[in-house]
Amino acid sequence: MSHSLTKAFSKHTHHHGLPFKDYLFTNYAPSTTEISDIHQLVDGARGLCHQLSAVDNELSRLQAQMDKFQRDRDMLSQAIVEHRALLSPARQLPQDVLQEIFVACLPTDRNPSMSALEAPMLLTRICSAWRQIAFATPQLWARIHIVLPITIISNSEDKSKEDELKVTSKLQERERGVKEWLARSGACPLSISIYEAFTSYPYPEGDFLIACDLSHMTFINHTIAEYSKR
Repeated sequence: MSHSLTKAFSKHTHHHGLPFKDYLFTNYAPSTTEISDIHQLVDGARGLCHQLSAVDNELSRLQAQMDKFQRDRDMLSQAIVEHRALLSPARQLPQDVLQEIFVACLPTDRNPSMSALEAPMLLTRICSAWRQIAFATPQLWARIHIVLPITIISNSEDKSKEDELKVTSKLQERERGVKEWLARSGACPLSISIYEAFTSYPYPEGDFLIACDLSHMTFINHTIAEYSKR
């Protein structure tokens, strides 16, 4: 259809010519006679407009079909990738070999931190199978680096209580995490490092930084002391 439309338009313009083509895209002002001639030229081409509309409709139909083909292709490609994953050699590794690999992922220059961005926590976020293997590997949890939270305590009594509650909440959350971590270590000898973070950022006038020594000491007594013999 598009070929016949092009042919028809070419025939029309060839018959009538394009006498004003040199004036297109200029500021030329046609005379009264020229305006009449332009009207005749345009009116003669209007008979082709319905064919142009039909071509537009056909293009829309073809585009919709192409979009469907693209979606089907994407689905097939994804299915191939997902099935190839089943062939991964890592899936065939015995559990004891995976456990050795997991232990080799731990940092060698320090104790691992309680971060989801590094082993062992990272290993528990890959898949359920790896999570179960990681939890069943005591060596992964025999070392830990604990960062104790600090806070800003305001001279304002209300703000001070609010900050104190925040510190307490953070310590309780950290305590739960440390207990869960060490509970997975079985009977392995432990290596525990504790760090109290400080910052050099300026604080508003009237505020002061405290280390919450008493809360931290309670945290150490409740959480760490019971493992001191290991």
